[in-house]
Amino acid sequence: MGITEDDIRALTADERAHLARMLAELAADDVRDGPLRRTHRGRFLRFVVLTCVLLIPWTAYLAVSLPPKFTADQWGLTWTGFDVALIVVIAVTGWAGVRRRQFVAVGLVVWATLLVCDAWFDVTLDWGSPGLSASLLTAVFVELPVAATAFWAARNLWLRTIWTARLRHGVREPVRSLWRVEIFSLREVGREEVTGIPLQVLPS
Repeated sequence: MGITEDDIRALTADERAHLARMLAELAADDVRDGPLRRTHRGRFLRFVVLTCVLLIPWTAYLAVSLPPKFTADQWGLTWTGFDVALIVVIAVTGWAGVRRRQFVAVGLVVWATLLVCDAWFDVTLDWGSPGLSASLLTAVFVELPVAATAFWAARNLWLRTIWTARLRHGVREPVRSLWRVEIFSLREVGREEVTGIPLQVLPS
């Protein structure tokens, strides 16, 4: 005889939470190794491997072939364009934060990535020049700390969003690492659930 609704209602809150967690894990197991997911995972893995294989010899070639000095005709346009892109990303991230949009996490990651790139190019291109000290100070005390803060904020936002979805499904354990969170899939399960989590609890 199966479990009835009355049996579930008779459980305590902790027992229902434990049952919900078990059902969510079983639902995730049902789709984790589905044929469609295996196909997508295999394609992605082949793309990553091919990209790495192609980039390794290309990087080695650049290391031995690029001249130690190079004069660029569009130096001002290059750095001005980079700073304009950084301003746009910061503005969009600020807008997303004020509007309480999940996109703010993406903006924070892009913002942090651009700052790390800015620090890298400033320091390496000023190496051996009088401007190296200023570039190092800016990188160490401004760009890299702000980038680390942005990465940390994006991580915390994603973890809290995932934890909120899990809490509404009865799973009370906090999510402490993005490395342990699987990707939600809409294609391998029905319209009602995503790996055991009802769609209505996920952000629209």
